[in-house]
Amino acid sequence: MRERAAAMRQRVIDRLSAEPLSRGQIEMVDAALTASLGHRDALLADDHDIDALHPGRTVLILVDDARMVDAELLATAALLESVRLDMRVPAGLRVATGAGWASRGMPTPLDVSVDDLVEAMLALTGDELDVVLAERLDHARHLHLRPRGEWASGLAIEEGVYLGLASRRGGLLGRRYERWHRAFSARIARAG
Repeated sequence: MRERAAAMRQRVIDRLSAEPLSRGQIEMVDAALTASLGHRDALLADDHDIDALHPGRTVLILVDDARMVDAELLATAALLESVRLDMRVPAGLRVATGAGWASRGMPTPLDVSVDDLVEAMLALTGDELDVVLAERLDHARHLHLRPRGEWASGLAIEEGVYLGLASRRGGLLGRRYERWHRAFSARIARAG
């Protein structure tokens, strides 16, 4: 793993160490995070690519904004990818992390149609929904760094699926989603 990915891994471990998690729980999250960061690091030529540190940012959003300390869900979050299929950790490696991924499939636009996505997300527990929302919030926050041709479709899926669920869920995660939406909508308006 290159320096930026290793630094993100350490940042997450340091942050988790301040929470009421056992060493084994932190190791579970670390295994998933290391697998995900390592997979991305091996695929991406540029370690400054916007997708390189996504798993770590997702875990930090959950810990800091959703106050999540469920190690299995944090590990699952580190493995979740809803935008780029190539960034998903291969199945064998996901199972090896012990994150319980097989029993906790989180719905994404890569797995189900957008029409079915809201329904699938409504079946999640509140904490599971937080995982999905945090993962998408990180992608949304970086949408402006993707090619401009992807902005409208990215905004459409956020507005059509995730924004409403985040508002309904509320809390800091919901407020951050709404703040992002206002800022990004203004950016698109300015860009014409």
